[in-house]
Amino acid sequence: MFIFIFIIINVQSYRIRQIQNESLEFQIPTERETKLLALFQAKDAKLIANETMAFCQLKEINLIFETKTQHFENIVTMVHVRDGVIFITSDYLLYLMKFNYQNFNGEFAKLAWKADFKELGLDTLAEMPQLLYCSTSNLGILFQTRGAILFSVQQMEQKAQKLQIRDLIEIKQRKERGVTKEYENYIFSCVGQDGLDLYKIIGNELHFIDQIANTRFKDLAILKLDNTIYLILLDEQQQSISVYQMDAVRIKISLKLQHKLQLSNLEFIAIDNYKNNIFVVYEYHHKYICVEYLFTEKELIQLNSFETFSKIKDVDVSEQFAILQGQNKHHIMFVTKFDGLQISHVPQYTLLGAIDIDFFYLTNIDLSMSHLIDQNDFSIENFFFGTSKSGLFFTKFKIQDPYIICNPQSNQSSSEQHYQIIQNESVIIQTNFQNNLIVQRQTNITILAFDEDENSYSNIIIYLGIPIGLVIFLMGICFWFISKNQEIEKLETEITAIKTKKNSGLAVAVEFTTPQIIQIINSPNIPSPFSNTERTNVNSNLANADG
Repeated sequence: MFIFIFIIINVQSYRIRQIQNESLEFQIPTERETKLLALFQAKDAKLIANETMAFCQLKEINLIFETKTQHFENIVTMVHVRDGVIFITSDYLLYLMKFNYQNFNGEFAKLAWKADFKELGLDTLAEMPQLLYCSTSNLGILFQTRGAILFSVQQMEQKAQKLQIRDLIEIKQRKERGVTKEYENYIFSCVGQDGLDLYKIIGNELHFIDQIANTRFKDLAILKLDNTIYLILLDEQQQSISVYQMDAVRIKISLKLQHKLQLSNLEFIAIDNYKNNIFVVYEYHHKYICVEYLFTEKELIQLNSFETFSKIKDVDVSEQFAILQGQNKHHIMFVTKFDGLQISHVPQYTLLGAIDIDFFYLTNIDLSMSHLIDQNDFSIENFFFGTSKSGLFFTKFKIQDPYIICNPQSNQSSSEQHYQIIQNESVIIQTNFQNNLIVQRQTNITILAFDEDENSYSNIIIYLGIPIGLVIFLMGICFWFISKNQEIEKLETEITAIKTKKNSGLAVAVEFTTPQIIQIINSPNIPSPFSNTERTNVNSNLANADG
């Protein structure tokens, strides 16, 4: 029987429906690790132990990775384009690679087109140029400190003989150019002490729109609510996370709010986001800290944080998790879906010499492939890719559901422990209350530990005694049937003898194995119960027959 407790709680933009299930009971052996219960569909979970020395623990949600590489030398920068990637090498070669959906286990990306940019008179690539891709117009932009060029990705896809390149003359000359990002045909470029430049792509031209001056930004994240674009900027001068809003109709930027960090002399590293979940990385006293915030139009709410002494160079966020990019080992932080149960487990992903990482997203062209999985249960759409010192890499991932594992010791034999599982399935259900509804299940479990050695005698009885007893019982039944059949046959023989005695009138019964007439014909000297006349007729007939 299920006991349902419905509690509707406002948590940010979500509601939670709590459901308490019936209790579960288990018996497990000591001195053995037992995987007790897998929490399917649970996005996060918590195991509450009502014991001082609990022998069960929760293995939290985890990630399984599978990585492949393709060798290319001296890749400088890359950008994710529709169904593929564009990258440029230190010898000024521009490559367009398309993902090979049909053979991810082999060569995961195939060369579609390449061009030689040596004759364009670009700055030295030691200054780390940046490639941008404008998905709405299918255009690529190569940014450098003193300028930028625009080219058509469509021409590359069509394998044109010559690639038309346009020098963007409206680009402001800056002493330095930091992180530059594109969003809905707008270009936002951090330009050191000159603040932030805003451009808009119109046709094949880039037009300067506005500027945020008198400050210095390290990095930015961009999101849109209704018709308003929000810029979340790491303000190095103010030591704060500054939020600017841009009216997409009037194209006017204004300061919305500032979130001051209560630390002095920190150094911002990077920022990225998935929708309203913002991840900020900074260094403080040789420690690297990543903080997850929830952005609302009024404030930034801290949700989660992670600290390490291992260097973090960048952060890349997807719908499910964020990759904190290190040197060779990269930490994983799961995205918080609501302000409830936190996933404290931080898995690691290992890739030597990673330079850049980006998450794959399905375009409208390949949405039909979103349900496909390979032979190892990896979804076609769940992967990220990037560049390393050895070339391109491609990493598939899948989420491992949380599960409960128990390992009671010998001194805990015959002990009974009680736990409570709280799991969040985070299923979006359409209701009259609100579109976002979290299903949170609560289950009570009781676990009894037993010593297998103490139960060995009972196990022998169960596994050997019962089958042997059953065989003896069946053999007894067979012997009983055999003896009964013998008694029946004996009685039938006696009855037959009595009947024969009555029919012959003799004191001694004679048993014949063949019909009586045959015995009479073949034995004429045997005394017959018939008359002498009848006997003479029989012999005469036989003589005539012989003649």
